[in-house]
Amino acid sequence: MKKKILVVSHDAGGANILASLVKKNKGDFKWLLYLAGPAKKIFLEKKISIYAEALHLKNHRIEKILKLFQPDLVLTGSGGGSSLEIDFIKSAKKNNIKTACFLDHWINYRERFGYPGDWKMNLPDYIFVGDRWAYRIALKNGFPKKIILQIKNPYFEESLEQAKKVEQNNKKQHQNKKMRILYISEPIFQSALKKYRNSHYFGYTEYEVIKDLLKIIKSRSMGILLELKIRLHPAEKINKYSEMLKSERYKRIRKLVSISNPARNLLVQDCIWADIVIGSSSMALFIAFIVGKKVISYIPTNKQVFSFPQKEIKRINSRKELLKEINGDK
Repeated sequence: MKKKILVVSHDAGGANILASLVKKNKGDFKWLLYLAGPAKKIFLEKKISIYAEALHLKNHRIEKILKLFQPDLVLTGSGGGSSLEIDFIKSAKKNNIKTACFLDHWINYRERFGYPGDWKMNLPDYIFVGDRWAYRIALKNGFPKKIILQIKNPYFEESLEQAKKVEQNNKKQHQNKKMRILYISEPIFQSALKKYRNSHYFGYTEYEVIKDLLKIIKSRSMGILLELKIRLHPAEKINKYSEMLKSERYKRIRKLVSISNPARNLLVQDCIWADIVIGSSSMALFIAFIVGKKVISYIPTNKQVFSFPQKEIKRINSRKELLKEINGDK
């Protein structure tokens, strides 16, 4: 009989990894899914429900779910968008069910488990990390070495495979009349408002980043047309930037700006389309990096620490510097 693994996921970062993991190992285990938030859309897009059982349960206590399905392992993502994963880890441990969490990204590891409180009490039996940077950061943050396991990140592997296929199908290169910029959007405004009741808690929002990019395009100071594609986050509505782009000030450049729906377009497709990929702290920037794109982490404030340990990802916090970096790629 196959072992039963209950996957619990809410935030997009962890969901991308877990969905790829389930897809890669679909025949090896009996997969059960308990999903919420952006994770629902991500698993749906990957058509995971074809070979995994989604638990469409409402108003059920976690302990009842665990007793009903009796999984051999509870595998979760992590993030600040919900306490769902931590609640499942705590309940599973009480019921002597093994637990594991796959950490995405390279920031706020302790905070995901309740730091500065007694966060170590909320740790699962195992912590999975997908690269050497994450392993070192987890150790540096005080995670017990005996529970950290470095394994291949299935989302990175899947993205590289997708990139190879897209590149093979895109043999015809675009004419170099325009420079293509892909902006990876994030719900920074909403996250700060929800968690801290202050939309500007981080010192900036995604709207300010977009405005800076539009100013650069509008200025035409580079002597070449810039084309901007805004790739939305799975948690963002398709019309998020509609009102901003309708502004009369952007009338002249509106045709140079497009929106990419993550439910329809693969991330690697958008990355390969671009000459430069710009964002703030989204994991999608790392995907752009591993498929060979020039990547800029743009955070227009000195209040925030850059989250990427990879030196190849440029770190910029002013529009003047951003313009110089884009211009240098002309």
